[in-house]
This record gives sequence, structure tokens and C-alpha cells, in this order.
Amino acid sequence: MFVRLLGVLKITRMIGWILPLIVLVMMTGLVWGLPRPLEALQNAVFDQYNRLHPRSVENNPVFIIDIDEKSLELLGQFPWPRQIFSDIISSATASGAAAIGIDVMFAEPDRNSPSEVLANWKSLQMMTDGEESLDWDVLEKDIMEKITDPDAALAAALRGSNTVLSMAFTDDGRPIPQAKAGIAIQKTNLELVDPLLFVPQSSAAISNLDTLHDAAAGVGLINAKIDSDGLIRSAFTVLRHEQQLYPALSIELLRVAQGARSLIVKTTGVKSEAGFSSGAGLSRLKVGQFIVPVEADGSMRIYYAERENIKRIPAWKVVTRDFDPLIMSGKIGIIGSSAAGLLDNRATPIDPVTPGVEIHLQAIQQIVDGQFLTRPLLLKFGEIALAFTMGLLIIILIEFMGLVVPVILWFFTSLGGVGFSWWSYTEKMMLVDPANPIFITGATLFTAGALRYIRNEEERRGVRNAFGQYLAPELVEAIAKNPKDLQLGGVVKPLTVMFTDIRDFTSISEGLSETPQLLTHLINRFLTTMSGLIYNRQGTIDKYIGDCIMAFWNAPTDLENHERLSCLAALDMQKALKKLNQSLKIDPELQGVWSSQLAMGIGLNTGETLVGNIGSDQRFNYSALGDAVNVAARLEGQTKFYGVDILLGAQTAHAASDLAMLEIDLIALKGKEEPERIYVLMGDDEKALDEDFISAKALHNRMIEAYQGQNWGLARGLLNRLETVFPELKKTYRIYSTRIDNFRHHPPSENWNGVYVATQK
Repeated sequence: MFVRLLGVLKITRMIGWILPLIVLVMMTGLVWGLPRPLEALQNAVFDQYNRLHPRSVENNPVFIIDIDEKSLELLGQFPWPRQIFSDIISSATASGAAAIGIDVMFAEPDRNSPSEVLANWKSLQMMTDGEESLDWDVLEKDIMEKITDPDAALAAALRGSNTVLSMAFTDDGRPIPQAKAGIAIQKTNLELVDPLLFVPQSSAAISNLDTLHDAAAGVGLINAKIDSDGLIRSAFTVLRHEQQLYPALSIELLRVAQGARSLIVKTTGVKSEAGFSSGAGLSRLKVGQFIVPVEADGSMRIYYAERENIKRIPAWKVVTRDFDPLIMSGKIGIIGSSAAGLLDNRATPIDPVTPGVEIHLQAIQQIVDGQFLTRPLLLKFGEIALAFTMGLLIIILIEFMGLVVPVILWFFTSLGGVGFSWWSYTEKMMLVDPANPIFITGATLFTAGALRYIRNEEERRGVRNAFGQYLAPELVEAIAKNPKDLQLGGVVKPLTVMFTDIRDFTSISEGLSETPQLLTHLINRFLTTMSGLIYNRQGTIDKYIGDCIMAFWNAPTDLENHERLSCLAALDMQKALKKLNQSLKIDPELQGVWSSQLAMGIGLNTGETLVGNIGSDQRFNYSALGDAVNVAARLEGQTKFYGVDILLGAQTAHAASDLAMLEIDLIALKGKEEPERIYVLMGDDEKALDEDFISAKALHNRMIEAYQGQNWGLARGLLNRLETVFPELKKTYRIYSTRIDNFRHHPPSENWNGVYVATQK
């Protein structure tokens, strides 16, 4: 039983270390790889931060020329004629706009252009029957002379302004035209991987008419970086076609507005740039006087401001010039649409329905204000290293301190991590992820805690199985709740040990030798009765040796007044024996077979003992060893010699001195050289306070003093009186009378100290 218990403890303890470590390593690797669910968890935290603490708008250098519902109502349904865009550009330029971006592409000629009109007429002519064919050459010349080309007019407006057109990279479409902006890339030959490979690339584009492309001051990409959940949290600053980088609309607008001719892109291989990036690839971008920290792929995390801070001018007001020109002076304008019917709405962390043009505006705003959300690679290393260290600490604490301290530690460190993350966001604009470290440590805590709980239950089950036969149920449960109180390897501690034995059991066995089942029945009734009383007084049954019971107190759990508890148990047992004898007389199984009375001697002794698992590798028993155990066994044997029921060792008697007891002798037990004062237990504390007992005890003590002082006459006289006072000690007093008579004829040696040397166990 104990071998199984120890096996369970060792196996589960090993698993309790290894499995949480495996989980910790796996969770750490998982978080480093950041699969979609964990990325969503991280994003959810940062999104909430953005909603709770949006970017403050210190400088608002951007406005939107809004193609809103009323503009569509007044100026016509979309797509508008190019003339309207020409009017908007002219109006904004006249108002002093530093640059104008158009979040609309002109990939096809205007439907009112001469070429389009002529093509439509040719289509109509082909559908008519019986009419003469027109001279199309003459007609074309006439149309070209009399009708102004809207695309040419728009190109003229573009040449007279700082306007940036839009372009979108696609997988198929037109060839990608040459970029307007020059881009210088600073990198080193020491980089193992070309940093440009981290930038998404395309081989085709949806671009504008060549005449418009050539006339524009700049061309910017409007490709959106959409996360797996459909939200836009970042904006590309550049994208790639082969080895050429193309700027985004927001970056190109900043370049044109500042009159810069080129951009500078730095990679992580450049000295001092690694700390600005989330990994190998791009690091920073310089556009005019503005420096933009970017991710490895060239994207920039958008720190969204509240939409209420955005300046919007309806397009119809710009066309009719019904606005204050100061609103545009020196600022960047973006022509875009908020009309729901034009389907240019995007989902962002602050609003699930955000016009796409506002995302370009938000990017420009935060670049101008220098408010960037950054997440360097070193920060990610630090988070994971700290989480791994915390996970190790949790595993160690759970192993050595249980669950409460690690759970409290995890809760408050998680709370502190969230607080630090929030502080980093609001004060340093740094994205410190609290969610995934909490996930790592939480998974480790759950695994280690679950295993510890299972192990605790296994320990409790093992304790219940191991001690259920030896301890009272309440003691078993107490140990099961605190298995650490049980020193399975053995511990030296003071115990009170009890030995009981049925008197003349040999003759009883012989009397029932022909019916061994009745002997078993008799012994089982005796042992069941006595065991219950030992349990009631919180004792531990060590073993049954035939008719003998070995029990002890103060192990495996500590007990106050264990000496007194053992004495009370002994008194209970002697009292119960009388009732048992009466019950046995009417036991139907013993009728006509056995009619004797059971008598029992009990020895109790207290002292330091070794208690724990004792036995072989194949079989253990929770038992006690030591001199105190041997003395208890010898005391039980002396009860028959003195004719008493219960004998106590000196330490037991002193600790339970409130009970009724008498010193009975100073004896050198068989096999021992040192003498032992022994006491007979007469009753409980009520009897000890009885006046008759007190006076009789004084008389008894005078006899002992006279005997040990060799005052034979006084001792002999007191013995005659004591036999009537304590008739239950008649045999003891006769032993003393015999000794005195012997000493009168054969005086003891001069150094005799009153010790009686036992000749039998």
C-alpha cells in the first residue's frame, strides 16, 4: 500500500515539473509565432487602448473635400465629369492648399471626351438602317475642334497645382508606371537578406490615364493593409515593384506639400536602426522634414484620433467656392467620399464604418504630429522572456508552496502588467502586449495548478487508503487535507505508545481450539470495541499482534496532551471491557462454548520514537520504533505481575498528572539498566479530586517513602491499612509485604536505592 502511495507521489511530482515546463515552452513558442487567435487577442487589447485613449490632435494640417450625399445630389451622380474635379482642384489651389490628393482613380477617359462621343456616335450609326454613312474623318476633326477634352482640361488643372493622384497595386492590370518620387534606400551589404523582400510587391496596377499621370505632381498608392479580422490598423507607407519602391498616398502628399523631390528609406542593417523596427526589413522613412518609424514590411501602425476632429468641406461648396479659404491655406486636402452609396467605407478599431479617405488623413496627421505607436523587436523579446521567467517561478512556487501564493502572484503581476502596458501606451506610445504574457503564465499556472490539484487528490486518496485502517476517520481527513504533515520517510518525535494484551489468552485459545471460527469471532469483537475507543481519543493503531494491540498518539498528526488522551483511552477501554464481557455472555455464537471473562493489561509510555514507514522494499507499515516503545511493551507485561489494569511510564504520568494515579514502584525493567518510576492509573480527573482518594493517595505515598527509606516497620503497618483502602491493589501490596519480609531477613546492600529489578517481561 505504501509502495503504491510513494510511487504515485514520485510519478506525479515528476509530471508536475515536466508537463508544465513543456506547456510553458510550447506557449512561449506559440506566442513568438503569434498565430491568428493570439494575434487577435493582442489586437483586441491595443484596439481597446485606442478607443479609450485616442490620439490627441495637436496640429490639424489636413482636411477632406468630401463627396458627400448632398454633393451627389447637387452635382450629379458619380462618377462626376472631369470638369468638376478640375473646378475643385482650381478652387483649392486658389485657396492656398499646399497639396491636393485625389482618392479617386481616372483609369478611363471621361465619358464626355471627344473620343468617347465619337465612339458613341459610331455605335449609333451602325444600329441605324437605310441612312447614308457619315464622313467620320470630317466629323472627328470638327468634334475635336469644337468640344473641349475634359481629360485635357483636368491635366491642365493638375499641371497648375500640387495634386497627387491615386494608384492601386493589383495582381493583374496595366503595367506599373514610373514613380513620381525618387526613393533613396539606405542599406548595407552585411544584411543577410535583402530588406526589400519584406515589402509586399505587385506586378500590375490600376493607374490613371497617361496624360493625367504625367501632369500630376505625384502619384500615391491607396492599397489598404487589412488584418485577418477585416480591420485596418496599419497603413502602408511604401510598396514594391521589383526593386523599386512606390509611396503611399499619404507619404506622397507630404512629399509634394513640402516640395521634396525624394524619400529616404532606411533598413535595419543601417547602424542604430535595428532598435526602431519589429524585425529585419525596413526601419524608418524620411519624407521632407518628417521621420516615420515603420514595420519591417514598410507599414505604419495608425494611432487613430477621434473622427470628430476631422475637418470636412463638402465638395459642392468647393466647386461653388462657398467656404472660407483660410481653412485650406497651407494645408493638405484629400478629395474622397463619405457617401454610403460609393462603398468606400472601411472597418477600423475606433469605428466599424470609416470612410477610406479618413485613413489617409489619420496617417498624415500622426506623421505631422510625430505621434507613432511603436513595437520594437526587443520589446517582444522582453515580454516573452519575462513571461517565461514568471512561468518558471509559478511552477517552482506551486511545487513548494501550493496554489494560493502562485495564484495571488499571477493575479497581481498580470494586473501590474496591464497597468504597465496602459502606462506605456498613454505616456510612451509604446505597444506593450499584456495579453499574451498573461496567456503564457495563465496556461502554465492552469497546467501546473491542475496537476498539483490532481497530485494533492492522489496524495489524499493514498493517505486515506494507507491510514484508513489505523486512524480515526477525522484524523484521516485531517492528514488528507495536509499531506505534508505526514513525514513518509520517518521522523523522530515524542509519542505516547500503548500496548494491550488479553490475560491468559493461551488458555482461551486452547479452549476454543476445536472451533477456530469462534476464536476469530471473539477476538474480532474485542479488537473492534477497543479500536473504536482508541480512534475516539485520536489514537493511531500501529498493528494487531494476535490479541495484542499496539497504538500510539501524536503521529502522524501532532496532538496536544497526547499523554492524557492515551490515558483516557485506556480508562475507556477497561470500562468497555466490562460491558463487552456482559455482551459476550449472551452472544448466541458463544453460548455453551465459552463463558469466561476477558481481562486486559495496558501499558502506556511516552518518549522520543522514530515513526514512519518501516519495512522492506516490497511492504511497508506505518509504525514506531524506539526505547519508549519497548518500555510500553514491558509495562503491559508488568500489569499482570502487579495485578493492575493500567501501568504508566513516568513521562506519561507527569504529563497527565491531573488524573487519578499512584506511583507503584521504581523498577528496572527486564533488559534495561536504568530504573523507571511506574504508576498505576486509577481513574479520571474527577476521581483525582475525590477527598477519599486524595487521603488514600497520601497514605500510599507514605508507604512508598517508608519502603524506599528501608523503614520496614512503618511500611509494613501502612500496607495492612492500604489493602482495605485500595482492594484493587491487593496483589501489589502483597508483593511489597513479601519484599519487606525478605529484606528483614536479608537486608539490601548499603547503596540500595529502592529499585526492583524485574525478572520477567
